[in-house]
Amino acid sequence: MKRVARIIGSLRGPGVTTTLSGFGAQAILIVSGVLVARLLPVDERGQLALMGLLPIIICQLGGLGIPLAVTYELARRPASAASMAAVLVRVMPLQVIVLVTLHVCLLVAFFHPDGGLVWTAALLTIPAVPALLCQQAGLAILQGQQRFTAFNVQRLLPVVAYAGVLVVVAAGGFGGLVACAVGWTGAWIMAGASTTRSALRSLHATEGDDAIEPREFFRFGRRAVLGAVFPVEAFQLDQLIVAVLFEPTAMGLYVVAVALTNLPRFVAQSVGMIAYPRIAAHLDPRLAKRDLWRYFAIAVALCVAIVAFLEVTVGWLIPWFFGARYAGAVPVARLLLIAALFQSARRVLADGARGLGHPCLGAVAEVSSWVVLVPAVVLLRADGLRGIAVAMALTYGISLVVLVFGIMLRPRLVSSARS
Repeated sequence: MKRVARIIGSLRGPGVTTTLSGFGAQAILIVSGVLVARLLPVDERGQLALMGLLPIIICQLGGLGIPLAVTYELARRPASAASMAAVLVRVMPLQVIVLVTLHVCLLVAFFHPDGGLVWTAALLTIPAVPALLCQQAGLAILQGQQRFTAFNVQRLLPVVAYAGVLVVVAAGGFGGLVACAVGWTGAWIMAGASTTRSALRSLHATEGDDAIEPREFFRFGRRAVLGAVFPVEAFQLDQLIVAVLFEPTAMGLYVVAVALTNLPRFVAQSVGMIAYPRIAAHLDPRLAKRDLWRYFAIAVALCVAIVAFLEVTVGWLIPWFFGARYAGAVPVARLLLIAALFQSARRVLADGARGLGHPCLGAVAEVSSWVVLVPAVVLLRADGLRGIAVAMALTYGISLVVLVFGIMLRPRLVSSARS
């Protein structure tokens, strides 16, 4: 009980602010989602969602797990900050060149380059790729140093900035796909610049120079990337599937259904963001693993309460926030809330396993989800959006089970990684 009290106590300071920032992010996303839904037709809402999704996918995959390795190394060896910065300065320019080129190719594939407004809006999202890379690296540094106040401010900045731009657009009557795309890209540019500045300031304030081994650094990142990025989740593959299989109108409904399911995920992220560096900094593998399960139990209890509340209220929340034309999203949202619960529990466990120095377990769980996702979508696609939602619940549920058993059955491997 004393250790449980200590875990809860560790969440009172940074944990409360990080969790509150998760609630804040959900509230702000609802505001921006409502504004976009009312500024754009349903089909253009779906197109804008896809434009914003592509840079996120590219940066998550193209990041090669480097932000994860940054957090892990800084949590274990705070004096490695200067060496870490030197590695990032060498690697990130090449990442920007490669990933921006890939982004342009994907825009050509998904949006017809006919010079119309849709193509113009798509091109305006190109600067988001370097901005996202800077945001990821900066947040990784702040998290590794456990500077959670700065971390929470910076991670909220893009959604706050985007919502602010949309308010101006709506008030000024500048609605349209191009204006929304400009606002989205501008928000990420602002966030990337601000987070980079905050992270560099913290690195300059760090004393010592504990050199890192680049080969081991990148190796950890490669091993961790699938287990932390969760392509099915982070790349929002369900939205890509909907975009490919259904009309833009269906994509618009699905995005609205997802909007109210983000809250449990944000809460789980908040707990995991604290658990990861603190478990990584633990000197005793046995106690570190015990703390992992306690952080997991706290996160699951919070998420169950949130999901239960939303299951009861989502029937009137969606029409009230987004309008009656989005009422068709309600049954899909109820199914996606179940998926979100499994997804949230898996995220906390994966963060904890990575803190134990065993990032591959999350990758194994993610691969297992792919095995389930493809046949589930094939079998259930005839049921439309609800079928996709059920497929996502099955996918996250199976991968959670795999991750639980992976952690339970591999104590020696975890211990050796910590030694």
